Amino acid sequence: MNTIKHRPVTHKYLVTSDIHLNEKMAHQIASLTTDQPLFRLLFREEANLPPETVRIVEKMQQKIDLLIEDEIRNGIEKGEVINENPRLLMHAFTGMCNWLYRWYQPGGEITPEEIVRVFSRLLESGGLTPETRTDSGAIMRSLRHVETHLTDVQQELATVSHQLRLDHEPSRS
Repeated sequence: MNTIKHRPVTHKYLVTSDIHLNEKMAHQIASLTTDQPLFRLLFREEANLPPETVRIVEKMQQKIDLLIEDEIRNGIEKGEVINENPRLLMHAFTGMCNWLYRWYQPGGEITPEEIVRVFSRLLESGGLTPETRTDSGAIMRSLRHVETHLTDVQQELATVSHQLRLDHEPSRS
């Protein structure tokens, strides 16, 4: 049986108190970047694998998903992770990591350590800067902008609809 060896990925960029989830992400990224050809083949050819192999892969993936989901649930209970559906958060987390096989280039400009750092920041911050997260005024301005444009579109549609009805009315002469 072939054992998979993982390159160590440094954790110096991980700043949350919930290091367990970050460690799982770092491990996932290390696996996917170190063994990229294997994962590329697995993800692309999964439908063509023998049924017994598919069952083994699915059982392994279910175990990994449950471990991550449990870690997310623990983080929620401790108040360290946003209180959202743990399964959905797990899918977001694994989706980010599992897509690496499509774009990561070993030896390229993006390193596994940078991926861990950026993915960690994204998960920790939700992708918004602190200023944006706390500036409800910016959100309200954006919503008003969208609302104004929607009002303009509704008015234009009403005008067009009215004109179309006039154009298709039988003449009363």
